Amino acid sequence: MLFGINVVYLLILVAVSLGLIFGMRALQKAVLAELSRTLYEDNDPDGYSRMLESRLILLVLRRGTVALMRLDGALFSGSPDAVNAACANLEGIKLKPEERLNWYQKALSSAVVHGDGNNAKLYLERIEALLEREPDASLQAVCAEARQLYGVYILRDVSLIGALEKESGSLSGARLGIVLYRLAKLHHFAGDDANSTSRLKAAIPCLNGSAWLDVAERAMDDLSVLEYE
Repeated sequence: MLFGINVVYLLILVAVSLGLIFGMRALQKAVLAELSRTLYEDNDPDGYSRMLESRLILLVLRRGTVALMRLDGALFSGSPDAVNAACANLEGIKLKPEERLNWYQKALSSAVVHGDGNNAKLYLERIEALLEREPDASLQAVCAEARQLYGVYILRDVSLIGALEKESGSLSGARLGIVLYRLAKLHHFAGDDANSTSRLKAAIPCLNGSAWLDVAERAMDDLSVLEYE
């Protein structure tokens, strides 16, 4: 009889534990959806920041997740100082490798957009160190993309033109449009605005529906846009 009672208690304990796990996951999903809606749909970075400071958020989400979401808010604001502060906050937090890579990629993108060569180099080196022993082809592609960003935007390395021209031959869609836009930048840096304009013309149809379309169209009207975007 005692054995039977213990089994019942064990089953109740398991059921309660599973209920708590699934309940917590559902709550996390709802919280993440509300945060995303507040920032990206309502365009309310202040409300987003207030939500991230609430006790509920800190109880439901991991500290690393909250810190990464603060970085998303800083990136949305477009403020390099806010991004740097969010990155400084991440320095002391234990993150999963994929979270750390996500941080480094976003920080690198922000640095190249703002022409911050020092931070761009820092985060490129961190990406390379994190992925140097990774055999996975998709992760090696992430590393190659980081190097390309740094080479085009920070170094303005026109020797990359040949490699990007070759790469563009195997691409399609938005990715092709982005590479063509980078080629337009490099041709412009090389003083070849005829080829720069040609690459922009080819890039624009590929970028329909993407955030890059507006930038490419403005560059088509004024090639000086290629100097800073």
